[in-house]
Amino acid sequence: MVAHMDAKIGRILDTLDRLDIRRDTLYATEAVRHGRWKLLAMEGMPVELFDLKADPTESRNLLAERPAVVARLQGELQKFLDAPRDRSGQPPSPGG
Repeated sequence: MVAHMDAKIGRILDTLDRLDIRRDTLYATEAVRHGRWKLLAMEGMPVELFDLKADPTESRNLLAERPAVVARLQGELQKFLDAPRDRSGQPPSPGG
C-alpha cells in the first residue's frame, strides 16, 4: 500500500509540475485531521499533508515524505466520501 501511494503521489506532483501549477495555489475541496496530521485533498486526491504539532502554520508540505500517513488519512477520507448521505449532505440517522 505504501509503495502504491508513493507512486500515486509522485504522479500527482509530476502532473502539477508539468501543468506549471504552483502547489501553494491549489484549492482543497476536502480535509481530514487525525491527531497531529492534517491532509488536504482535491476531489479525493491528496494534495498536502501537514504535521500540525511540528508546523502549526502549515508551511511545510509533507505529502511526499510521509506516504504511510497519507494512505491512512486518504482511507479515512474515502470512507467518509463514500458513506451514504441524505439530501442535506448529512449521514442518515441511526435506525431510519
